[in-house]
Formats: sequence, C-alpha cells, structure tokens
Amino acid sequence: MSLSNSVKTHLIDPTVHNNSRTEFRLDDAFWASSMRLVDLGMYNPNCATDTGLYYPSILGVMAAVKKLTLYSGGTIIDEIQELPSWASIQHLRTSNQGSEDINRFELLNGMGLQLTSEDNWSFDADTDYKQLYGNNNQARLHNQFQIAAESDDQTSGAVSLADYLGLLKSNPVLPKIPELRLIVDWNRTASDYVADDDAPNNPGGAQTYTPIRPTLIADELVGVPEGQAQDFKLPFLANIVERHVVAAADAGAAVGDAKRQSFRSSAFRNRYVKDLTFFNKVTTDDGWMTAKQRSPCQRGEVLQLVVNGQKYLPDQGIDQEAQKLQYFNDTMGSLNLPAPAFYESLTDTSGRVLATGDRSQPSNQLVGNFSVTSVRVEDNIDRLDVEYTRQKTGTAGKDAAFTLLCFGRCAKQLEVRNGQVRISY
Repeated sequence: MSLSNSVKTHLIDPTVHNNSRTEFRLDDAFWASSMRLVDLGMYNPNCATDTGLYYPSILGVMAAVKKLTLYSGGTIIDEIQELPSWASIQHLRTSNQGSEDINRFELLNGMGLQLTSEDNWSFDADTDYKQLYGNNNQARLHNQFQIAAESDDQTSGAVSLADYLGLLKSNPVLPKIPELRLIVDWNRTASDYVADDDAPNNPGGAQTYTPIRPTLIADELVGVPEGQAQDFKLPFLANIVERHVVAAADAGAAVGDAKRQSFRSSAFRNRYVKDLTFFNKVTTDDGWMTAKQRSPCQRGEVLQLVVNGQKYLPDQGIDQEAQKLQYFNDTMGSLNLPAPAFYESLTDTSGRVLATGDRSQPSNQLVGNFSVTSVRVEDNIDRLDVEYTRQKTGTAGKDAAFTLLCFGRCAKQLEVRNGQVRISY
C-alpha cells in the first residue's frame, strides 16, 4: 500500500457510554494503528480525595477494562478476552526504564524498581514495599496511583490499543474497513481494585466505581488514492484464549503427591499457531497482588505439549521454575520483575530486598506470584493436548482449583469484498 504523507489527528468521542460499555464509531477511512485511549480509568463518586483507593500495581488503569473488541458492522474482527491476565503480561514486557518513563505515568501502574540512597533498610509491614520502590514517607503503598474521587479530577491514564489487539499490532496502517467500531467493556468489580484501610479518610466497606468517559485518539491518513480502498485481504495475528480447569488436590493425597491432568484443545484445531502463553488464573488475592494480575507458581509444576500426536517439548517438558521462565524469555522476551516473583519460595538472607522469612510483609508477597511461560509453535495444529502436573502442598490456598489460561497467537485474515467483511483462519 502506498501511504499518504498527510495525517489528520482525530479526538473521537464515544457514541455510547454507560457503566457497562463504551462504543466508538470510526468513519470509513485509512486509520493508523497507533490508536490510543485517553482519560481511561474509574472514579468513586462517594469518596473524598486521599481516601486510599488505588489501581492495582501491574494493571494500572487497565484494571478498569474487562474486554476490548473491534467490529466491522456486526462482525467481530478482533478481540482480547481475559484482558487483565494478558495485560499483566504485556505491561511487564518492558525494560525498567520503560516502566519508569511510560507505564508509571500513562498506565498508572506504579511498576519499575527505583534506587535509593538509604543503606540501612529495616522492613516493616506498612513501609517495606514503599522502600523497595523508593517512596519512603508517602501515604500510598508501592507506588500505586489513587482512583479519582470525581470524573474530572485528572486522575486517569492513557493506553496504546496495539498492546492488546493483534490487528493493530500486526499492521501499521489499516485499510478502509467499513463501519469500524471499538467496544470497551468495563470492569466495576470492587475487589479488583485496592483499598488501603489505614489511609486517612478511607470510607471503608463496599465501594462503587464508575468509568470515566474516555476519548479515542486516532490518526487518519488523508490523500490516499481511492483505488486502494477497494477489495483487500489483510493477514494479522489474533489472540485466542482457551481455559483449562486444573482440579484441586485430592483430599486424601499426601503432601508431595503429584496429580496429572490432560486437556484436549478445541480452540486451536485447524489453526496456524505462532506461540502459546500459559497463565495460572486464580480467584484469591495475596496482599497487594490482586487475583486477576497474579499467576502463582505451583509446586512441582510440569507442563508438556503434545502437538499433532508427538510430544513437543524435550525430555519431561517444562519441569523447573527457571526453565519455565527461560521458555518465556526465549519466546516473548524478558519481564520487568525481580527474580523472586517467578519462584515458589525464595529467601533473601541479606534482608535488603525481601523481608527475611516473613510472608505477611508486602515485599514478600511478590514471591511466587508471577509465574508464566510461553512456547514457540509456528505450525498448523490438527490436534493439541496440554499435559499438566502439580504436587500437593498441604496449604488450602495453594492446593485449590484454578484456571490454566492458554493464550495462542494465531494467523487470521480479514477480507473485504464488495463491501462485505469475512474473517478466516
């Protein structure tokens, strides 16, 4: 496609905005994929300022969004389900400098490790994580940003939609897609946000969150010859998610006993799969790590894939914590988290990063709470089986059932012919 040198920036208001969803409608034009949502977030109309209500650290303002969907008329052309889990991974796929310069001030997620001049740290349940992130003597915990008390008090974020939607990530410029619409589904579940009960003026009790009215910023390429707006085929990588329920440990089993399960995939049959990413989705919080942004490490975890009837991973599969992390690094790149996040248990004998031996302290709550992995496939799938094993710990929370999310980036094609849209794999 020959591109125009003229770009016109549009600030697009939603055509529908309520507590459940917001819809944007774009004119039939050539749009750049660098679309951004600004003024994104929630506010709590029943609270004063400085109440101690915060966005989760990893998700930031994206905790407010349940799902993103792109439509052409009534046809879904791209979407991302299980957005909090996928967004947690994407937000951490950056350098520490990237988190400091971009994520902290646009996503409002408070990540990025800071250096401090203090040499003699002493950890305390209320202050140690502030020290870890270089924010001593501040009221908020671990650099979280406060949720707005009013819709116009400027406590909101900005996100690039290409970080979550494969169609935008795969193509720098979109062809003229008829009746293009973006739907934002909101998440108002109070438990997915953080309330610091020790903060001054915290109202306590159940909270009510209301979405701020966002704006879509999009660049239109003008002057593109109309002949390029005719029939076309546009390939891209789309995210498909499949859910596998890992059963709870057997009540009569001994500590250390392994339980193996096998799951037959249906979502990826007859698909070209570039890679698969696995996330342990649980339903319980662990201190400041809220449920939807944590992927807890499991004891004795083993993951093996059987692709088209053949074992895909060498030897026993992924059977070590460090190996699990290495597979992710080789496939998706590194994550901006301290190493303890990837291990079930780890002790810092120096006491300078982790509070030695005390799981209740906020810094220790990062340990074992973000264990993810990815595997390159790059093949057509006729049959896929996921074999999963973990050991019993004897701890109720760690032995509970959870959902193993499998995100697959699959080849997809958008075709427009005679004004009609068709999606194929």
